[in-house]
Amino acid sequence: MKLLFINRLNSFPIDNCKYLFLESLNRGYDSVYFLNDYFYKAVISANKSLPFFPLSKIESFLKENKCELCIIDNWLTRDIFERLPKNLPILQLWHGIPIKDISLVHPSFRIPRSTKFFLFPSEKTKPLFKDVFLYERAVYAGYPRNLAMFKSNNDFLLGCDEEALDFIFTFREEGRKLILFAPTFRRDGATISISRTQMFSEGFLLRLDKMAEKFGASFVVKLHPLVSAWENLINEFLRTLKVKNIFIYPAHADIYPLLKYFDLLVSDYSSILWDWVLLKKPFLIYFPDYELVKHELLSYTLIDSLYRIPDKILTNESELLLSLKKFLKEKLKFNNACLSSLGRICFKNQENCIEDIFKEVCF
Repeated sequence: MKLLFINRLNSFPIDNCKYLFLESLNRGYDSVYFLNDYFYKAVISANKSLPFFPLSKIESFLKENKCELCIIDNWLTRDIFERLPKNLPILQLWHGIPIKDISLVHPSFRIPRSTKFFLFPSEKTKPLFKDVFLYERAVYAGYPRNLAMFKSNNDFLLGCDEEALDFIFTFREEGRKLILFAPTFRRDGATISISRTQMFSEGFLLRLDKMAEKFGASFVVKLHPLVSAWENLINEFLRTLKVKNIFIYPAHADIYPLLKYFDLLVSDYSSILWDWVLLKKPFLIYFPDYELVKHELLSYTLIDSLYRIPDKILTNESELLLSLKKFLKEKLKFNNACLSSLGRICFKNQENCIEDIFKEVCF
């Protein structure tokens, strides 16, 4: 069986598609991965042995090769679908928990035809997807990307930022505590970050840098891919502050293979939070703009599940700073109740994720 993977247009190979592709190669499946021409040039220079192809060549490839399944993990533009055979089954992996109204984020990227299969993290997420994607068969198998948190595989580092890898591994060797801040996308292009929203003030960042220095910690900000345009501005802002312990992880680089190296996650209602709890490590929910963004939230049930976790909802910088200090003093532990209120709501057991997907699509 020949498997055809297509990368979304604006990113490096990341998320579920990347991991299912690498695992399919490990299992001996005849798999090929098409990227837009820009990212193809970047990837192929460092990974010449892997079967990557430029998207501009997909039509000629399909004329010479019969593919039995097309696998994608995001919206693709209409012209790409028009270049695929009408009878080619499609498996849509997607990549998150649709708490926010994803149908309004990029309506122009709505898939113009029904897919054969759609991957759900669990049955309870089905109502959130039903009005956004068209599909014939539901596949409940968890997300392949979570394999990166538990399985050692150097191939998984594909798409990670090499410079960031160096300083993160150096920090670990030095025994520093690593804190990851990963906010989700907001509909207006904003995000809780040190961007134009100024959710983090200069005073907060300077106090955070000083506290991190005192306790031997580093604070890494992972920007959402859809706000990558702010990356250079934010880096310049940090340089003007002359902070030494706050770093930006590139928006389009894959963070999942590195999650296991972090000690604490600070997030809001990003789907990364539901992945993180599987590591059984402490986290903080920083959600100061709830009143501003609640109009775009689809699932109040999942949001309410966050609020039922004691001492986890932080709404301003002072609360966040105090909680970070508590963590650095080793007084913040993982609450096992999170697995039932977060992890089990959305994800099946990850051990058999790949096997379950292969079984459901009849490989």
